[in-house]
Amino acid sequence: YFRGKLDDAQRYWEESGRIFASLGDEMGETLSIGNLGAVAAEQGDFDRAERLQRQALALQRRLGNAPNIALALVNLADISQHLGDYTLANDLLAEAIPMLRDLGFKGQEGISLNTLAAATFGQGDSRRAAAIVLESVRLLTEVGDRLSVAGNTDLLAKICAKIGEYETGIELTAAAAALRKQLGSAPNPVNQTEIERIEETLRQAVTEDAFQRHWQAGAGLDFDTLVRRIGVVARHIIGPRQPQPVFAEPDVPEPAHNLTNRELEVLRLLTEGRSTRDISDTLYISPRTTTTHVNNILGKLEVSSRAAAVAWAMRAGVM
Repeated sequence: YFRGKLDDAQRYWEESGRIFASLGDEMGETLSIGNLGAVAAEQGDFDRAERLQRQALALQRRLGNAPNIALALVNLADISQHLGDYTLANDLLAEAIPMLRDLGFKGQEGISLNTLAAATFGQGDSRRAAAIVLESVRLLTEVGDRLSVAGNTDLLAKICAKIGEYETGIELTAAAAALRKQLGSAPNPVNQTEIERIEETLRQAVTEDAFQRHWQAGAGLDFDTLVRRIGVVARHIIGPRQPQPVFAEPDVPEPAHNLTNRELEVLRLLTEGRSTRDISDTLYISPRTTTTHVNNILGKLEVSSRAAAVAWAMRAGVM
């Protein structure tokens, strides 16, 4: 699988699944199903991948293994994002990311945030997507996952292409390609097609001389310089932060953050460490509605995680 021999990987995991099933090993069989879903996604067969990952998630929930549940949620969210179901991807990640954070899985949290950034961009919010990329890169750099940083670099280049920052997009695309080459890795066929599409968009937006000049500039960035550049570009896209609000009365939301009374209620429950299910039960609303409120809070406060929203609430006195 990790060498790109997907047909062989599929054959081995199908055989391993049959062996685990014959032994009555539900955990092993479930892991094989999830791995087959990952293979299908790499092959671009997202319908099959979704079916397998839904099956794996249902089995993991029954087995009650928190780390594997979180990873299954992330896998299904990534597939949902590729299929264009951005709302479902957000819902799945809203459950998975706090679990990964509690487990101390920084690398997986960083990868999950990349998927969340892609889904957020797919919903048309370039600023929040850039903010999430920034947090994802921070975590991935901490754990040394340079390959996933390359994926974030491609995504940020895509955002740049969308907002007309073509020269920056070219440099980031080149930097990502150079980093993958240094790591001896190549994108899967699906990602390669997307990268080529973005590269062609960027090429068409500038002269050939300009394209080659910016490509060479990006390809020459070392890793540390690239990480700093990602920070500069992301913060430029995010733009100036709104000032911290001053509350005349604790129960009245101020224009500086524009949170509704219901969103303030959800935020206060987040500061208590409540889960999506707990908040839903407390406020008598559905988990999907709770997730929508949380996503709205993150967008309005221009933060990329529940933890950052809680930190903001503590600074602002929303308790």
